[in-house]
Amino acid sequence: MKRILIGFLVAAVVASLCAALGFRFWFQGYLKSDPCRQRLNAAVSRALNAEGEFTLLQPQSLEAIYTDGFTARRGSTFELLKADQIRAEVRFGFFAKSCTVENLDVTRMRIVLDGTTTPSSGMMATSRTDEALPGRFALNKLTVADFELNWKGGELKKTRLQATPSPGNPAEWLLRGDGGAARFSDGPGIEWRLENFEARTRGGTLFLTGARLRAGDSGALQVEGEFAPGASQCQATYTAIPVGLLLPGDWRAKLTGKLSGAMALQLHGGTQITKGEASLTEGELSALPLLDKVAELTRTDGFRRMNLHKGTARFTGDPAGTLNVTDLVIESSGLLKVEGAVTVRAGRIDGTVQVGVIPSALEWIPGAREKVFTTARDGYLWTPVTLSGPAAHPMEDLSARLAAAALDQTVNSAKESVRKNAQGVLDIVAPLVPVKLPSQLPSLPLLP
Repeated sequence: MKRILIGFLVAAVVASLCAALGFRFWFQGYLKSDPCRQRLNAAVSRALNAEGEFTLLQPQSLEAIYTDGFTARRGSTFELLKADQIRAEVRFGFFAKSCTVENLDVTRMRIVLDGTTTPSSGMMATSRTDEALPGRFALNKLTVADFELNWKGGELKKTRLQATPSPGNPAEWLLRGDGGAARFSDGPGIEWRLENFEARTRGGTLFLTGARLRAGDSGALQVEGEFAPGASQCQATYTAIPVGLLLPGDWRAKLTGKLSGAMALQLHGGTQITKGEASLTEGELSALPLLDKVAELTRTDGFRRMNLHKGTARFTGDPAGTLNVTDLVIESSGLLKVEGAVTVRAGRIDGTVQVGVIPSALEWIPGAREKVFTTARDGYLWTPVTLSGPAAHPMEDLSARLAAAALDQTVNSAKESVRKNAQGVLDIVAPLVPVKLPSQLPSLPLLP
């Protein structure tokens, strides 16, 4: 009897091992089969509301599956989702008909949003449990070593992304990104270095709770907001952005300083509304031939290398693409001050600013104090200046008025010093004035 019992137990163990090995080989063979891949393609496609397809599945064990890639197109929140070198650690509950992916590791992932979609949850739009799969399906952790996101307004690339479902809400995902770079096509083309970001997704909407980016040696940008298809809003604060990063190449050595401020952006459908404020610190304007000539004419060396002690402005951008700059103040203390407002529409500038100059700088410009800078305030002599024309190369009416004042003063004075100074004014402003000015004043007095 004892021998029979031992034989039975040995046979049972051997049978169990054979069954386990047989099931293992059968299951690994099934995972490699085209019907299994097609079934998985259909399930994940329904989950993403897209047309998706895996490459050949390669089981590495009963709990590990590898595939070279997955591609999905025309999703509800994206145009393209492409993932390369995917490895999944899987737990199957055969009696409960469940599948739990403990870790899904992706080497590279790229998502391209469609032209009308702002950065949203794309791949995370579905809940933790998907009824398209048999029984229960759960993903507990997603890690992407090299994540790239492209949208109409910019791109995020080479970021390490980690996503986990929210413990208290299976329909919500928690996202964290580290490293990489971002670029915004609507801006000046700065490539921002991403330090990190944290966000959560729910119902196709991305709630960005904080993103910190860097630019140059000192610039920092902090962004938070809510992004959903068709309607988004975000707020940004920026500090110590090198102004040279915002300027064309030929201006970077001429204007230096650091910009700080705040901005709010709203997107509704195809319209965009922007509001913000900016301030410039450590500003300096130099290496301009015109400033050198002004310094020579006014006999004030401060114009050659002009320190900008104050620079502030408020700005708004409307849905028509018009930029309104108000409360503009630029000051080089004890030398020059500018106040006013301008509008930039369709690449053209329009506006009037008040320009104040210290009285001593006008002593050597004939007619300037008598006919142009006629208002005294805050230690400066002021005159209104109208700006117009292309925003990249605006025209102003101050040069023509200074030239006219110098000519008029010369007519009313026989002093050689007045003529000499008036000739200096014409030499400087003649290239800036759209009408032809005399290249040289008469050498004889014009008074009878």
